[in-house]
Amino acid sequence: MPIKPPALKAGDVIGVVCPAQPVMFPPLLEEGVRCLEGLGFRVRAGPSVTRPFSYLAGTDRERAEEINVMFGDPEVRAIFCTSAGPWGGRLAPLLDYELIRRSPKVFMGMNGPTALLNAIHARTGLITFHGPAVEWDFSWHLSPYTKEYLFRALLSRRPVGRVTSRSPRPCLVPGRARGRLLGGCLRALASLIGTPYEPDWEGAILFWEAAGCDVYQIDDHLTHLKLAGVFDRIAGMVVGRTVGWPERSHPAGPDLATIILELCGECGFPILAEVDVGVAKDKATLPVGAMARMDAARGELVVEESGVA
Repeated sequence: MPIKPPALKAGDVIGVVCPAQPVMFPPLLEEGVRCLEGLGFRVRAGPSVTRPFSYLAGTDRERAEEINVMFGDPEVRAIFCTSAGPWGGRLAPLLDYELIRRSPKVFMGMNGPTALLNAIHARTGLITFHGPAVEWDFSWHLSPYTKEYLFRALLSRRPVGRVTSRSPRPCLVPGRARGRLLGGCLRALASLIGTPYEPDWEGAILFWEAAGCDVYQIDDHLTHLKLAGVFDRIAGMVVGRTVGWPERSHPAGPDLATIILELCGECGFPILAEVDVGVAKDKATLPVGAMARMDAARGELVVEESGVA
């Protein structure tokens, strides 16, 4: 059974950390903090948010220890990542998983921090959350869609429920599936393959987004997962909208849908595309490790289990 962190409520302290790259635009981070405070939370920023270190917000050990300290601090009720930059996976060997298991808290990030979301869930069973970044999303005061699903995921003990869409969702392969949600940034997921922090894919619904990647890079990452046997084990696939379908890398090259169907179309699981998760203004917060079901032909994704207790 998964471990669920306590639901958040007004007045709770949210710790803010940089697990990878430093804050790129301090005024945006300040706006993000004000937004969180406007939602009724108190904010405690870790040292990494003001500590540039080359292309990282401190050494690996400094950044990991900051997360460990946040998990160990009884006043901190949740930990949010500042941005969506890569390299979060470097911290996976340095986290105190026994501490995290004893002191479960909401841990939320997206894109690069995907590696930590899935590593923490794999090593402890704690449900983590793929959702808004403080620097990039909260700084824009959240769209109504993003705010609704954030509150559903973190403040309500009821399941997130149906993830609605603002436009039709392409069904690439019809079918139904039910399983635990695992996923996030495709690049970060591929980096976990063959490591002690790789998720248990058996019967899972894999959701992924690939902001900043062209179709050839996505081809590489999907091929990596396929060769590693991931597609022999999952029950379904959900492709995030991100910021729109990537263009062809070459005028004569295939589009993204073609790549997905070439690699996954005969694997036997349903595939639903353009779901609102990832690096886009409107995004649903998804609990990594919670039960969900999908019906690709009907364009449905329903989170059946609450991620908080």
